[in-house]
Amino acid sequence: MYLKNKLLVMCLSIVCFSCAANTAFDTSSSNANSVQHAEQSWQVVTVKHIKLEGGFYGLLTSNGIKLLPTNLATRYQIDGTTLKVKGAEVKGMMSIQQWGMMFEITDIELIAIGSKKAQQSL
Repeated sequence: MYLKNKLLVMCLSIVCFSCAANTAFDTSSSNANSVQHAEQSWQVVTVKHIKLEGGFYGLLTSNGIKLLPTNLATRYQIDGTTLKVKGAEVKGMMSIQQWGMMFEITDIELIAIGSKKAQQSL
């Protein structure tokens, strides 16, 4: 009788643990794999060419926040260019660059173009 009870307790423990583990690690919800966007707002930024990992362009806000744009148009990819951008942080997406917060631009206005001469010296 003791052996039957012990075996029953072990089986029930395994079943309960399996159910709990499946619930805790369930990533099948529709939000788990979707990219989420935070609220959009206008910001004045300066385009910076970053010489890491093959080089890329980042945006630096006036208060020092680093934004990694996912869709900066080529015509604005000039170091020192000042832009007014509207967009949002992209959540649930990763990049190979270890710099700034992922940012998707939805609207953009040119304030001042950077120096192409400075760009060529990079």
